[in-house]
Amino acid sequence: MHGSDGLAGSTLPAPTMPLAPGHAANEISRIARQEGKLHICATGPLTNLALALLLDPDLPDFIGAITIMGGAAFCPGNTTPLAEFNFAVDPHAAAIVFDSGMPITMLGLDITRRATVTDDMIREVQAVDAAVAAEAAYLLINYGSRDPCLHDPAAIAWMLEPGIFETVQAHISICTDSGPAAGQVVAAVSERHLAGRAANCTVVTEVDVQEFRKLFVDALRGALA
Repeated sequence: MHGSDGLAGSTLPAPTMPLAPGHAANEISRIARQEGKLHICATGPLTNLALALLLDPDLPDFIGAITIMGGAAFCPGNTTPLAEFNFAVDPHAAAIVFDSGMPITMLGLDITRRATVTDDMIREVQAVDAAVAAEAAYLLINYGSRDPCLHDPAAIAWMLEPGIFETVQAHISICTDSGPAAGQVVAAVSERHLAGRAANCTVVTEVDVQEFRKLFVDALRGALA
């Protein structure tokens, strides 16, 4: 999907900063305890966050909110017929996070499949008078030709402008069985399906697509200028 280097063969220079020592799970715990009420935006598999919760059972006391790009609550998956990639590759981690009691907002394929890149957006990026704008446009063109959905930016957009989205409260459980259902999101919304259980997640279900695209381009234009 993203080429052998993860960036579709981009000509961006190699990183000059070395890898940080230690493990991400320990860093999550350290930073949360240092900052307090940390808001984590998770745009990949939830392995490190789940490990942090197992290593530090009091961690939820220091986390204010979790925004997750992952899952497919009311639509088919993209890795299996039932599961989205981030949950499919580590369903047990997703189950640990959703069972943690932390305030969670989930932006799954239900919403990210609506948040798509267009040719007009790419042209607006190309019009920015900065060398890096050409690289940004290249990445959008290459990725958009395979999957036009701006999955991860949708999660950031929610954190910046929640007013352009619509949500529903749900109790989310994650299938951890082996087989094609591994990583499937089971979303209970109706009173009957909740069966007395409290909601544990805000599921984002709709987005004002035009406002999302404007926010995306304006943010990118500001970063590239």
